[in-house]
Amino acid sequence: MFLGYSRLLLLLVSALPALAQTGGPICDLAHVPQPKPHLTFVDSNDEEISAILLKGFADPPKGSEFFTQALELSKTKHDTCGEALAEYGFAAAIDQAKGDQIQQHLKVAVEGFSYLNATHALAQAHYMLGQALRKAEKPSEAAALVLQASREFESSGDREHAVSCKYTAILIERSPDTDKRLHDLAEEAHAIRALGTEGAILHHQGDGEYNAGHYSAALDLYQRARRTLEDCACNNGELATVLVSMGRMERSQGQPEQALKDYAIALRLQQAIGENEYSIQTMNAMAVSYDAIGRQREALALYQKALAQAKAVGAKQFIPFLEGNIGGEYLKMNRFADAARQLQQVIALGGTNYLLCFRNHQLADALLSLNRNQEADAAAETAVVVCRKGTDRDALADALEGRAAVSAALQHYDAAMADVREAMAIREDIRSHLVPDDARKQGYNERIQSLYDTSIDLLTKMGNHREALEVAEQGRARAFLDLMGTQALPAAPGESTVAVDAPTFASYVSAAPYTAAQMIDAARHYNSTILAYWASDKTIYTWVVAADGTIHEARVPVTRTRLVQLIRQTTEEKHSAKPPSTQVSQTSGTAMQSRGPEDVALSSTKSDAWRLLYGLLIAPVDRYLPTKRGALLTIIPHHELFRVSFAALTDSHGQYLVERYAIHSVPASALLRYTQGNEEKAAQLPQHYLLIANPAGLSLKNGLALPALPATLNEVRAIEQLLPVNEVTSLAGSDAQENSVTRALPSATVIHFATHAVMDDADPRSSFLLFYPPPGSKDPVRLTTAAIYQMKLHTRLVVLSACRTGLGRITGDGIDGFSRAFFYAGTASFLSTLWDVADQPTAALLPTFYRELSGGKSRSAALRNAQLALIQKLRTGKVHANTPLGPITLPEDPLYWAAFSLSGEP
Repeated sequence: MFLGYSRLLLLLVSALPALAQTGGPICDLAHVPQPKPHLTFVDSNDEEISAILLKGFADPPKGSEFFTQALELSKTKHDTCGEALAEYGFAAAIDQAKGDQIQQHLKVAVEGFSYLNATHALAQAHYMLGQALRKAEKPSEAAALVLQASREFESSGDREHAVSCKYTAILIERSPDTDKRLHDLAEEAHAIRALGTEGAILHHQGDGEYNAGHYSAALDLYQRARRTLEDCACNNGELATVLVSMGRMERSQGQPEQALKDYAIALRLQQAIGENEYSIQTMNAMAVSYDAIGRQREALALYQKALAQAKAVGAKQFIPFLEGNIGGEYLKMNRFADAARQLQQVIALGGTNYLLCFRNHQLADALLSLNRNQEADAAAETAVVVCRKGTDRDALADALEGRAAVSAALQHYDAAMADVREAMAIREDIRSHLVPDDARKQGYNERIQSLYDTSIDLLTKMGNHREALEVAEQGRARAFLDLMGTQALPAAPGESTVAVDAPTFASYVSAAPYTAAQMIDAARHYNSTILAYWASDKTIYTWVVAADGTIHEARVPVTRTRLVQLIRQTTEEKHSAKPPSTQVSQTSGTAMQSRGPEDVALSSTKSDAWRLLYGLLIAPVDRYLPTKRGALLTIIPHHELFRVSFAALTDSHGQYLVERYAIHSVPASALLRYTQGNEEKAAQLPQHYLLIANPAGLSLKNGLALPALPATLNEVRAIEQLLPVNEVTSLAGSDAQENSVTRALPSATVIHFATHAVMDDADPRSSFLLFYPPPGSKDPVRLTTAAIYQMKLHTRLVVLSACRTGLGRITGDGIDGFSRAFFYAGTASFLSTLWDVADQPTAALLPTFYRELSGGKSRSAALRNAQLALIQKLRTGKVHANTPLGPITLPEDPLYWAAFSLSGEP
């Protein structure tokens, strides 16, 4: 992070104390940080000179003009104090690049203050001269002068500035015991209530932990620094930089939205106190966050605004930095030639190791995209070499990944793999030090998905299929596994030391993914064949893990854009947000009521996307799949593949995959470690079914009206008839109120919800199921996913017979929605839907499922048999539905039976 020159040169600790200066009239100066930073010049010999000096500091572009005027007037009046203050003012106003001139002016100021025995002003000048020598890379001389300034402040009674100088000297010296000295100094600052310095030290310590990749420890220190500075209200400038550092850390953990909140507060503070240089940095950080959430045009505009401000206020040190960031944004916008040109110009100007590391990494990416591979190789090499000189391990991992991509393009696979493995090791170490919070872990995993893409691609090209599979498992659902591990193995008392903002969930455990050997063991345990997928931007990778220990892999080139398009086509134009009465013929169809806010539109044509997806996902590995009908497949999807109903994938003969296999899925193979535990706990309870139906029409506070669901009551009644009376609790309509449901949950081993569901992909923890309104109220009660996380269940199965209950926000960590919440709460299996389900076909499918289940079938086999039975009824015209145009016979279409998907235990 760049530091504003005025803050480097001037003390930002406290207002000018009352001074008793001996030996004549007062001659002094001080930097006062609140409410707006300003210099206070005290020349009791001449008020006119003092006034001119103050004008010089208040108007930096004309500062030299005023200081020249003050210096000439002081010489005319033989005012030594005025001369010394003017020389100090010159040093503050001169371009920081002119270090020799700054030192010369300060040396003259020191002579004047020494002659006058103006100890406090002398301390200020020595401190500033020490900073100038520090910039001139003379650390020993600089530290000595700053420590001399500390002693002078102490002798003048200004203990706060004395402590601040000690802090600066420690940073300059960088001795082996720096950490201990800072710790001791922080305690000293706290003892004398020098809270500005205490906050600055805590901030610095937080930066050290951040650079080491210890994000949890960094957040603790940043929060302490923030509280200290807010409590003392002594330095809003430092407080703003703390907020910027907190935002940077949130961004590194994949939380750019939270980072923007921190940056917005920082920017308001900086603008209020006129810190133009620091506000430039904050605008830059905000632009980086906008880029992270895909708002490239806004990011570019903000970079350009910050650049214009830097030029306007003469902050020349920021100009190359911002120009480089604009080049980086060109790279994100695929303007590769513009990016390469701009980055090369910026790199030629030099800079810190961090910046040269970052810029060369970006340049390598741009050159690689332009097929200038040899030039890209040179830039990537420079990036890694320079990064190794610094302390930012996150940046080093990025540079190593970039060099690996270039090496791969040059077909230097061994070198590329070495870089990837080193980058992986760094990322894993950083993961172990993340803030112990689910949201941040999810964000971090999503941010580093490209590293797994690169590694899997390399290993596949090298023929190392087994390791490629293990890397895929290492990259999927890691935050979810950590969360499940935390639920299974609670943290020790006192381990929670970091305050995190709601809604978040503590996640202290770092759970290991399954190895290939463990996946084979799982296949044997379940007598299953595992189909694991990884979808990168340009390729789908598929692994088949068989119970006999064999592993096969297929690699299919297809862009993510094309894949998403096909998945959407499977249900495209089958839903409408309009009420049923407005649905008139679309092709040959009408609309049918669903259990969500959208209705299902009927169509006479079946989507061809099911066949095309089969060609991408199943056909390449078909020869490795079992030939036995009804054999079990364990699907491990990735990214958008979570939206696919694998049961409906259709081969060239028109046969559905479910006609060959029973199917279940897991977001990562290692989840089975925890679902087995949930299964064992449920087995300790006597079997009991809790059936919940809400057939009433409901209105939400936002005005959204949800229609009545009469088929849910029929569905629950039909299921109830299949089960032993003493094993069922059935709650329907007004009986299905929150209190009744809550009381019944702990004893249930199977829970069935037949009601409305509303998904919130933007905020998955706010998605909800609806219960009947309590007495005296018209507002239905919401069971949110956030509330489900707090439940303690011991269930073999939870069924959500509502719309899109198997979806949520999709990231590299899987789906953040109902399934995640119920697994965490304690269920072994979860039966949910992938789209808005039609009310009446659903009511026909689920009783068959329960009949099969009560007859001894496994959950996956029961679902398969229920779906096959419904397919047969549809093919023979035996399924009917009510529409605004009257009863109709439903055609055979996966829309009516394939939405239900089983995850967890099979």
